[in-house]
This record gives sequence, C-alpha cells and structure tokens, in this order.
Amino acid sequence: TAVGEAWCLYELGKIALDTEEFAEASGFFEKSLLIFRTLGKANAWITLQLGSTAICEGRFRSAKRLFQKSLDIFRQSGSKDGVALTLCEIARLDRLQGEYQTAESALTETIDLVGQMDSKRYAIAGLQEAFQLASARGQHERAARLLGKLEALRQEIGAPLPPRCRTEFDRAVASSREALAEDAFTTLREEGRLASLDRLYP
Repeated sequence: TAVGEAWCLYELGKIALDTEEFAEASGFFEKSLLIFRTLGKANAWITLQLGSTAICEGRFRSAKRLFQKSLDIFRQSGSKDGVALTLCEIARLDRLQGEYQTAESALTETIDLVGQMDSKRYAIAGLQEAFQLASARGQHERAARLLGKLEALRQEIGAPLPPRCRTEFDRAVASSREALAEDAFTTLREEGRLASLDRLYP
C-alpha cells in the first residue's frame, strides 16, 4: 500500500540519518512525506526527522521551522512522545546556537513528559541532551552525573549511541573530563549511574 511504502521510506531515512548519509536521509524523508501529502495527511514524525537532518547539515533556520511545524501537530494530537522528542531536538538546536536558556526551557518540558511516560528510551533522548547542555554551560559536575545515568540506561536496554551523535557526544565528555579531576569525574559519573532521574533533573 501507499502508506506502507511511505513508512518503509521513513525507516530507510532514519537508518541513513543515523549513519550520517544526510543527503540520502533527506531524500527518503521527502519522498515519504510526499506520499502522505498525496493522501491528504500530515506526518509530524517525518517532519521531525527532516528537522534533525537539517541540523546535521547546518541548516538551522530550516530545522527551526520544521520542528515548530511538527511540534504544533504533536500538541494538537496530544502525542506526548512526539512533543517530548521534538522539544529535545529544539533544545539541541538552541544549544548549538548558544541559546542555553531557551534550550533549558525546552528540555525541562521534555524531562517532565518523559517522567509521565515512564519510558527509558525517551529518557535516554532527554538525558543525552541534558548532559550535552550541562557540559556546554560549564556545569561539569552535573554533566558527569547525567552522563553516568545516560550510560547506565543505554546499557540496560541495549541502545548504543548512533554514529551521527558520536562527535558531539565525545566532545562534551572530553570537556567535562578535562574540567574535573579524573577521580572526581569518575566518582560523579558513578553517582549518576545509581541515581534516579528525578534526583538528577528535579
């Protein structure tokens, strides 16, 4: 069916995005979205992924527009998971542009929604951005704790870091490790592994 083809293209786009084939990802997502439009349907998930691809390609203005569009659709439909992931990507975009306060605001709502859903997979998405934002803001003790919890959850559910996220992630780890003494970094990281999410992000 046309809908089945559209979802297959969407999944191919996600694979291409995660493996840093950004032009291919955009192509798959655009084709998928076109099918849904032909059927008279909007699809916020595809729009969200197009925004994520735009970030990776440095097209920040396009990313902002796409995220706002997907966020509006998700809010109208009452999709907590969609709202949470979109806000997480908005926080990432704001962080990359040095807009830390607005990034924190978006991330706070993300973490609140994650708590309501009780989903470890969505918690990982929120923690990933929370860790990178804390590191970018120079909050390295907090970053180390968030990193510990993030790593523990990834290990628990078998969710490795996608290749497209590796460079940004490694840079944040190196920044916080360098800012703290090695023993302190290791201790705080272990504290985070054992802490509850609401304690790390009240």
